[in-house]
Amino acid sequence: GGVGFNACNSAPTTCVRDLMESHRAGAGAKVTREALLAAFCNHFEGMLETMEEHGFAPFEETYLQLWMHSRQEVQAQVEDKGSPPVDVTIRGITSSGFLRAEDNSGRAFELHPDGNSLDMMQGLLYTKR
Repeated sequence: GGVGFNACNSAPTTCVRDLMESHRAGAGAKVTREALLAAFCNHFEGMLETMEEHGFAPFEETYLQLWMHSRQEVQAQVEDKGSPPVDVTIRGITSSGFLRAEDNSGRAFELHPDGNSLDMMQGLLYTKR
């Protein structure tokens, strides 16, 4: 696990600098990696204390509202490596913290990062080889 930020690269996704500039309407605030890291650490420290005391429950609703993968349609290779991928919709996370997805018939899948990779640009979740 881990966390990553796109601080200053506008492509291929959105970066923090562009978001700040669009919300500040040209106020001239300069976003640096160092300032972003310091702001993150200051905010994260309190969140970590809450999580250590109460677990993930206080964060789950907000997390799922802001999470970019909810309702994302992808293809998952869920059977053996030779089988065709299955169309699934990501529905959230499981109680153990993995991606929860369903196919068109409602069959549920728990997708583990040790066995799958998500290519967001291609919309394909595939088995690592």
